[in-house]
Amino acid sequence: MRKLYRGGIFCLFLIVSFSSGEEKKNLVPDGGFEEVRQVIISSDQYFFKIRESGVELTEEGPFVIIPSNFSQFAGGCKKLKVIEGEEGKEVHTGKRAILLSDGSFYLRAESEAETGDVFIARFYAKGKGKVRLILHLTNKEGKYYSQAVPNPFPVDTDNWISVEHRLDTKDKPDLAKIWARLEATGEVYIDDVSLTKE
Repeated sequence: MRKLYRGGIFCLFLIVSFSSGEEKKNLVPDGGFEEVRQVIISSDQYFFKIRESGVELTEEGPFVIIPSNFSQFAGGCKKLKVIEGEEGKEVHTGKRAILLSDGSFYLRAESEAETGDVFIARFYAKGKGKVRLILHLTNKEGKYYSQAVPNPFPVDTDNWISVEHRLDTKDKPDLAKIWARLEATGEVYIDDVSLTKE
């Protein structure tokens, strides 16, 4: 009886140990691009102008389809398309991914931060080009003042590969908040984006 009781306590201890480990929060909402927004082009000046400027967006009738975590474009962009397909083929997991070409956009990803914080960006990519996740930094007065910029990661494959960046802010004084931006040159498919504090 004691032996069983001890075994039960031991098992319970293991369960508690594993479940009490702090899981890192993904700062990117819907990093798998599963949720989308449908915007009526004729009634949204921003997307009307974007489309008129030549940016290719996924369209369905009078709508453009945008990832739910899209905030705004940052500079020029050729394409931002929501891709649907089969896991391991058109998409890495789930039913959706994105295609980003020669441009960048802000994700709805932000976090309070302090100088010295380290962030880890992980995602999957395929296609032909280069890709990276950049952090925009805001000071305690709420003003943008710098970036944490990793080297672009080269992508030249039809298979999904893992991309990881370590973004250190030790040389960024007065840091109060970070914002995330995805950037690609060439044509790169992206899926399952996560951004966590180390």
